[in-house]
Amino acid sequence: MDLYFLLFILGISVSTLSVLIDYAIEWFVTRMYLFLNSNALIDDVYCWIQSIMCATIAIFITLKFPNVEGSGIPETKSVISGISIYKYMAFSTLLFKCIALIFAIGAGYFVGKEGPFVHISACIGNNLSKMSIFRRLYQKQTFRK
Repeated sequence: MDLYFLLFILGISVSTLSVLIDYAIEWFVTRMYLFLNSNALIDDVYCWIQSIMCATIAIFITLKFPNVEGSGIPETKSVISGISIYKYMAFSTLLFKCIALIFAIGAGYFVGKEGPFVHISACIGNNLSKMSIFRRLYQKQTFRK
């Protein structure tokens, strides 16, 4: 029964996080789109500056936290097969992966959300299973994978 409750909470939390990330990305994109529809050069410069700032923040986050870069699918498959990667499923990795994803897509990079959300879902599931309610599941290696 604990497993089904964990999966229910995981599904709700990942879908809620996906909607919140979509709203944050939409905020960046609509601001840029509003300025791009005008004919003033200053608005175009503003869009370029916003894109460069978002890209710089995303690049800085991935340089500071190397577990954040990439889609995360190969590393997640490695963790599932038993290879331990230092702080790969930590809460800080989850937080900065979401922030970097927002800024990367907000900058105009062609980054899909599907790959990073595999890693984000695995991080959320790992952190949820460490809670005292699901301690029994976390202690069994089969359920943890």
